[in-house]
Amino acid sequence: MKRFFGRHRQTIMVVAIVLVVVLVVGLIVGMTNIVSKMSNSDPFGVREPNKDNLLKAELYSALDGTKKNGVKINVDDNGVITLNGTAEEDTVIDLVSYDGSEKIALPRSGFFYLSGCLDGSSETYYLYASDSEKGIGLAYNFNDSTVGVVKPEGVEVSSLLENATEIHIEVLKGTELNNVKIYPTLGDGEKVSFYK
Repeated sequence: MKRFFGRHRQTIMVVAIVLVVVLVVGLIVGMTNIVSKMSNSDPFGVREPNKDNLLKAELYSALDGTKKNGVKINVDDNGVITLNGTAEEDTVIDLVSYDGSEKIALPRSGFFYLSGCLDGSSETYYLYASDSEKGIGLAYNFNDSTVGVVKPEGVEVSSLLENATEIHIEVLKGTELNNVKIYPTLGDGEKVSFYK
C-alpha cells in the first residue's frame, strides 16, 4: 500500500486539488444564486419580470441611453431603470406619456398600486402617476415603505378611459444619482413585485 501511494503520490495530489477546486466553484455558484434571488439586483438574469406588472419594459425601453438635464437613463432588457448624474433642474422622465406612442389605460373601477422606487423621497426622486388632461397627480411612490395607490373612480376625469394615465419619474434639482435602480411596477388590485 505504501509503495502504491509513494508511486502515485503526484497523481493523487492532482486529483485532490481538482476535487477541491470543483467544490469551491460549486459553493461560489450556489451562494451567488442565493444572493441573486434575495436581492433586487439581477446580475445573472436568473429571474424573469412578473407578467402581472402592467408597466412592461417595452413601454419605456426607448429611454435607454438617453440623457435629460444631467440625468443619464439606462433601461435593461427586464425594464430596470438605472439613473446616474446630477439633475441640473427639476426633471420629469416620462415612462408612459399621453403624447407619446405608448399609452396605458386603467379601468374606471378598482385600485392600482404603483411601486418600484426603493430609496427615493419627496425631496430627491420618486415615481408618480398623473392624469395628462387635468394635470393632476394620482399616486406617488417615494420609497419602499410607500406605495402609490391609483383609484380611478375617485378621480373626476373620463380621460382615464382614454389612455390618459401617465407614469413618470421625477428627479428634483441638485439630486445626485449614483447607479440608482428603479423597478417600475403597476399592479391591478394589489402591490405586485417586479420579479416573479
